[in-house]
Amino acid sequence: AVVVGAGSSSSTPKIACVVTHADCPSCKAAVQDPTSRSHRLNPSFLLQLRKRRSAGDPCDAHGRRHGDNNTSEPLFNILVDCGKSFRESAIKVFAPLGVSFIHSLLLTHPHADAILGLDDLREFSIPSRPTPVYLDAETEVQVRKTFNYLFPTEEAKKKKLWVASVDWRPMFEGSPVRPKGELLHGVLDVSFPTCTRPLPASQKAKQMEVEESPPSPPPPSSWPVSVFQVWHGVDTVSNAFVFPLPCTADGGEDEEEDCKVIVYLSDISVVKDDTLATIRRHIQLLHDRIRRDRRPTEVATATPQQQIPTAVTERPVDEREWSVRDEIPTAVTERPVDEREWSVRDDEAFLSKFVEVAIVDMLSEEPYISHLNTKEAVAAAKRIGAGHTYFVGMSHSLFYDNMALRIKELGGDTSRMELAWDGCVVYGPAANTRTAVNDDACD
Repeated sequence: AVVVGAGSSSSTPKIACVVTHADCPSCKAAVQDPTSRSHRLNPSFLLQLRKRRSAGDPCDAHGRRHGDNNTSEPLFNILVDCGKSFRESAIKVFAPLGVSFIHSLLLTHPHADAILGLDDLREFSIPSRPTPVYLDAETEVQVRKTFNYLFPTEEAKKKKLWVASVDWRPMFEGSPVRPKGELLHGVLDVSFPTCTRPLPASQKAKQMEVEESPPSPPPPSSWPVSVFQVWHGVDTVSNAFVFPLPCTADGGEDEEEDCKVIVYLSDISVVKDDTLATIRRHIQLLHDRIRRDRRPTEVATATPQQQIPTAVTERPVDEREWSVRDEIPTAVTERPVDEREWSVRDDEAFLSKFVEVAIVDMLSEEPYISHLNTKEAVAAAKRIGAGHTYFVGMSHSLFYDNMALRIKELGGDTSRMELAWDGCVVYGPAANTRTAVNDDACD
């Protein structure tokens, strides 16, 4: 899991600081050294899932046939957001990682820093296999206005123009229009490519031998991701995600105990008690899904299941004590056994146990209508209690070299909280040992 972009919508260096030669530490550092951790592009996140080949599976990560000697395990690349700096981010971060294909894209919201790179998706897709792009109804409205040619008619498809080949998919089943003042959430099945091309004649004999052997489990076709909307300002929402990590339990009664998650909150303006309760419920949903699939050791083996869209109403002003039944509609509660009242402390304890990595919004020192400031971001990170929290979305006003001390001043644990940077590996073999761009240590 890699932070592709850790900056704000304006990115760093900021144009105004460059053209006016402003005395801005972040922008100066970013101009002088593009590999500096103060050089930050639009928020974006990459997850790479390794698919284990089943017997006789002849496909590589692109769904293409490979030779007999190719035994490597393909990586599936799932990207979150491709904003206006996506092209620069891809050159900066994807090249060192060897990413040449995007298998699925998740969009958080309809702003420029999340969608304006969609045109460059053509560099990472092929016409015969459109890239699944998941988006909510409000984002789709804006994308259609901006990129109408990415929704081609059958007649336009015949012209074979070089544009991104996209398979548009609703983030929430039925593409519901969000009722005013409410937030949607559900469970999404992110698709993996499948191999459908016929075998070359040279491999038919080998395939016949494979078919005579005991059948293997089918290759994974999707990966469960919990999605829930959060406030991104007064009347704008953004999609947040809970990504399950590989479970290590061996199938016992408490097998979900080892299933950690990544929580992604890149564009959020407030973190309340309700937010923590929502994250906790979505972790429980993923635990239930993985337990039902009975394949706890491989995240990518979860089978597709219908999404569960619903709406979550904001806590009313009466400030009464809410029970878990008040907070969540029956349709989204997949854990009927747990009927106890969840307190705020219960939620915080639950999150600290299961959230391995949290990606949390942090814009600047000053309050802002649609993002968390430094004080709010650190407070949110402390409440979530993740094994490690990485802050993203920083403006040029936050100089990387000064922020460890600032986080400590705000009561944060700098051994578990830090600013992310473009190319920062947050989970996987390289996490906390190197970046995706260079070999600097994560400190």
